[in-house]
Amino acid sequence: MKIFNIVLLLFAFGLMPFIFGCSSSATEPEENRDLVLFQDENNKWGYKDAITGKIIIEPKYNYALEFRENLAVVAINLKYGFIDKKGNEIIPLKYDRCFSFSESMAAIRLNNQYGFIDKKGNEIIPPKYENFYFAFNRDIHGFCEGLVAVQLDKWGFIDKTGKVVIPFEYDRAEAFIKGQVRVTLDNYTFCINNKNIQVICN
Repeated sequence: MKIFNIVLLLFAFGLMPFIFGCSSSATEPEENRDLVLFQDENNKWGYKDAITGKIIIEPKYNYALEFRENLAVVAINLKYGFIDKKGNEIIPLKYDRCFSFSESMAAIRLNNQYGFIDKKGNEIIPPKYENFYFAFNRDIHGFCEGLVAVQLDKWGFIDKTGKVVIPFEYDRAEAFIKGQVRVTLDNYTFCINNKNIQVICN
């Protein structure tokens, strides 16, 4: 009962997005088939129908994530890519790491640098960044509200074309939620909007 009351209070004060991450309104609807991960006796990963338990994608992957925006990250021999819900390899397993899609863009790592691809595998933003902000525990995988925090020594924000929207001037940056984001500069944490103007944190 206490947990339920806390949840109600969080909704009332608008804090839930900071816990659960980006709004899903910008993402496309999931295909009808719901698949769940499973692991076989050889520690390989595959996918089953969530209702019937029927194996849809045979277990052959060393690493796999749940489907997000109809594509899933998978890996064989430390090379990562994406498959669809029929098991088709949509984006070749060629990256050092891949992250789930968020707002139709996915972060990839190659030669220890990060960039972003679209759902056709086009490297819209070539790998050149030291890091980007993600937080799995908050369901944040990259782009939120059209922007993502990336690092080139300092942190700044780019849009989906790679254009720098907020300069690289912060010591730390998170993800935009409801039009604002938490950033840190000289050990001082505060919120800014997408015009790089300081605002009162929600």
